[in-house]
Amino acid sequence: MLFCPSEVLPGTPTPRETKPDLNAATDIFSDKVTLDANGNYSLEGNVQVRQGDRKLTAEQAQFDKATGAVTAKGSVVYQDPIVRLSGRSGNYSATQGADVSSAEFELLQRSARGSASSIE
Repeated sequence: MLFCPSEVLPGTPTPRETKPDLNAATDIFSDKVTLDANGNYSLEGNVQVRQGDRKLTAEQAQFDKATGAVTAKGSVVYQDPIVRLSGRSGNYSATQGADVSSAEFELLQRSARGSASSIE
């Protein structure tokens, strides 16, 4: 886990500098994968979805191949260079960002933590 002091260090990326690379490959790992007729994936067990420096883990997930969107359930954890979110369910899209319900968060570049019923 990356953890920095409460002040942003010189040279540390700011949120504007850490936008996802929309052309980055999406890597998907899971204990069980089912492919439907539309090319979408149902994932079960130890799910990991990675795109560049973003990572989402969960017990179950649906991956929409056309949009690259992920809908996840069960011990969901999302992490990027700025924040780490964990909760019961969530979504991720390179174009729409991430959201997690029943969430706890940690700002990785500052000494800040908290919780909320939903975080986007």
